[in-house]
Amino acid sequence: MEKVGDEGFKKAPVGAGPYKFVSFVPGVELVLEAHEQYWRKAPSVKRLVFKSVPDESTRLAMLKRGEADVAYSIRGALAEEIRRTPGLTLKATGARSPNGSSSVDQWDPKSPLGRPARASGRHLASTARPSTSRISGLARVTGSIIPSGFDFAWPASALSL
Repeated sequence: MEKVGDEGFKKAPVGAGPYKFVSFVPGVELVLEAHEQYWRKAPSVKRLVFKSVPDESTRLAMLKRGEADVAYSIRGALAEEIRRTPGLTLKATGARSPNGSSSVDQWDPKSPLGRPARASGRHLASTARPSTSRISGLARVTGSIIPSGFDFAWPASALSL
């Protein structure tokens, strides 16, 4: 940074990790190569190419054609297609991503999203079995926006919604 400044660092960042920066095209791809003199052990994977592919079906097609070794966030019917495709494996990432819903109007007694609607939503969430079509059975319902693995997380049950 001292030698090249902010702009120079953006063009060729340098670090002390297991991979060296090769190139970056915003919104397209990031390319890294193994740092052979890494102070621990040089990585066995010599080149990493991270591609930005917003469409799930395109990511799946890239996997099937061997254009990608790993793809994230493929859900629903496409995830089931991965399970049915020989040579491909569907795995949970282990990422914690709680999803919830709220509305500014939920506290307005005249709003359709007021107390009766919230009570109905809580009842539905506590009695209905969650749909697994989108998550392919790789997630679970929780009773909190705080992931249970976090320190000091309150052990809320899904039924306390």
